[in-house]
Order: sequence, then structure tokens, then C-alpha cells
Amino acid sequence: MSRFFVATTLVFALSFGIAAILFRSPAPASSPSKNIGAHMEKASLERLESLGFDRREGSRVTVFTLSQVSTTNKPMIILIPGANPITAIWSRRVTTSHGDAGTMFPYIENALKRGYSVVVLQPKMEGVQYFAEGMAMVANINEESTWEIIAHSRGGLYLMEWLFTVEKKTLDRISACHLLDSVHQLEPETLQEWLETHVVNFAASEAPGGTRLDPTDPENDFHVWGKSYIEWRSAGHETHEFTPSSAMEMVFETLDSGNGK
Repeated sequence: MSRFFVATTLVFALSFGIAAILFRSPAPASSPSKNIGAHMEKASLERLESLGFDRREGSRVTVFTLSQVSTTNKPMIILIPGANPITAIWSRRVTTSHGDAGTMFPYIENALKRGYSVVVLQPKMEGVQYFAEGMAMVANINEESTWEIIAHSRGGLYLMEWLFTVEKKTLDRISACHLLDSVHQLEPETLQEWLETHVVNFAASEAPGGTRLDPTDPENDFHVWGKSYIEWRSAGHETHEFTPSSAMEMVFETLDSGNGK
């Protein structure tokens, strides 16, 4: 048996064991790498259910909502992942190596403690179509609620694409958008004033968390085409996958202030 095979097997076993401990569910006797994602998915669904979430199925997206919607006047927090296919996970890699730092659950639990309603969008496919369907489903949950959108990576990309087509009555329901190292490249010029006051992107950066960043600076490597109208701040971590956890405290400070962005 080669040393490479032994080393690879040990890495897979260790990674799966960490994920099993994190999600409070024992790993099966056989734990090849291809089953780690399935185990994480199962554990995430069980954890959401334990927190009082129900699931609503669309053709392109699954929407997880609280069984009892908050009766406070606080906005509804909508959590949107990047391209990760596992429910309530920002990053599978970070979840495997750093536990809850790679999941949405710190956001969910902090929001619930503060009395917010929380919605989790989980795509069944990539593209702005899933985002549009998910937001339409959210709009029907509570027709009076306003929204605080928190979107990571490609979730920010699909948000920006959706904003190109959204109606004003829907736009008026958004209190603020908190992007976690969004990978969007275009912003709707027709919404310049709205974007300037409603959207901030906590981008991967070596700068201290909260530091204002210049998206036109080539050293930042943000790949934005044309002019950016949103606010750019450092997430406090230079690695894309770690920006949700590193920016969380700043996001909730903004929410607690009641000033939107």
C-alpha cells in the first residue's frame, strides 16, 4: 500500500470526523470523501429543524423559514450562500477545518437572540433565476416585512443581477444589503443613489476589518467592471472563504445600530 494512499485516507477520515463532531452526529462506519457532503447536509437540516425552521420547496430553490415568524418590527434577515450546494454552509472547506466558522449557524443564532426572523435561501441550481424565485417566495411569507440581505460570493453576484430587473415596490422593502466578498462585476447604474446608501461589500483584504477600500485600486483585485457605487470595506481576512465569519461582528454592529448599511 503506497504512502500516498495511506496519507489521503487519513486526511479524508480526519476531515469527516471533524464534520461529524461539528454537527453532533456520529460518522458512519464507512466514511469516504464523497459522503462528507451528504453527512453535512443531513446534519444541517436537523439543526435547522431543531431551531424551528420549516422548508418550502420551489422548482429552483429551497427556502427555510421559521415556523413562527417574529412579531417584532425588525427586518427579516435573508441569508444567501455562494455556489456551495450544502444547506446553511458558507464553505465546506472551512466547515471541515474550522467548524461553525464555515456555516450560517452563528449568523442564525445571533439573529434569533436579537429577535429577528431569519430566512435561508438554498439554491437547487446556479443563476439569477433561483434568486428571483427565492425572493418571490420570501415576499409572500410576510407581505409587510422589510429585509436585511446577507449574501456571500456568488450570492452577491446573483443579487446584483436581480437588482437590474427588480420593481420599485420590492426594492423599497430592502433595508440594506451586506455582501460578504461578493464576486459581482457589474452594478446597475440606474440605482446609483440607492446602491450608495444601501449596499456594503465586506471584501477579502489584509487591511484591518472595517477599513474602507478603493475598488478601483489594482492591488485590491476586485475585478469590478466600470464604476462601483456601493461601499467597500475590509472583511478583516484575506481569504475569500473566511470572510463570512470574519465580517459577522461588523454586520451585526450595523444591524444593531438600526441604520441599515
